[in-house]
Amino acid sequence: MKSNSNKTHSSRWRAALCVSALGMTSAGFAAELPQEIRSNDGRYRIVIVEGRELRRGIFNQIEFAIVCDDGCGEITVAVSGAMPEHEHGLSYVPKVERCAGNDRHWCVDGLRFHMPGHWELYFDIGSENGMVIQRAQVAFEL
Repeated sequence: MKSNSNKTHSSRWRAALCVSALGMTSAGFAAELPQEIRSNDGRYRIVIVEGRELRRGIFNQIEFAIVCDDGCGEITVAVSGAMPEHEHGLSYVPKVERCAGNDRHWCVDGLRFHMPGHWELYFDIGSENGMVIQRAQVAFEL
């Protein structure tokens, strides 16, 4: 009489592979942003207050401050992201607004990095009339 132990081991092996495969495609991969990101001209510093860990496959939130040694004046901020190697951006447009209670802190909601690979996150700092003054960016892998 044949034993069912081979079937049991085979079933357990298949189940383990399924769990492993699910883990590889879920929001389990993360990247950590640096504490500070300088704009290309060095005038602006983006200081990440909360949300430095970005995860793939979920909606991430970030709170950051903009610091200027000579005073920032009135500014606008836009946040976006892209996968340059794939020639596309984020699948959702994140919402960016001033955080309640602090006019130099900005809150970003809805950052969703939907694919594994090389990403770039952009902080565009503009004047009150909307012109882009400078960009700060950071690259990472998810």
